[in-house]
Amino acid sequence: SGDDRFASAFTPYAYSLLPIQIWRLRSGRLVDATRSYPGAVAQHARELWRLYERMRSGEVRGILAAYLADEALLGREDRGWLRLERVSERGELGRGLEEDGFPAGRHYLAELQRFLARSGYL
Repeated sequence: SGDDRFASAFTPYAYSLLPIQIWRLRSGRLVDATRSYPGAVAQHARELWRLYERMRSGEVRGILAAYLADEALLGREDRGWLRLERVSERGELGRGLEEDGFPAGRHYLAELQRFLARSGYL
């Protein structure tokens, strides 16, 4: 499944993608076991990055938010941030503070960092 806290957080819902979530039943309760499956997380991160590469001229903020969350789950957030910095330098995250009512450009990166920290990814 996916972490639905990302739905509509950085783009309209239709453009939102979710970082992977894997649940395990323990003592009759579902617990988040995503970090126990690094192979699945890495595969999902690769798929998201490939999707970004195909969609670069369109709305990519939702894709990249989910991608960075996956990278953070793998302990590779530094690599992910470097990639997003390059994307931002090319203007692919929008210009100014907002686009279509969602954070854009450098503001997007700052908001994404706060969101990931608040959500337990960082």
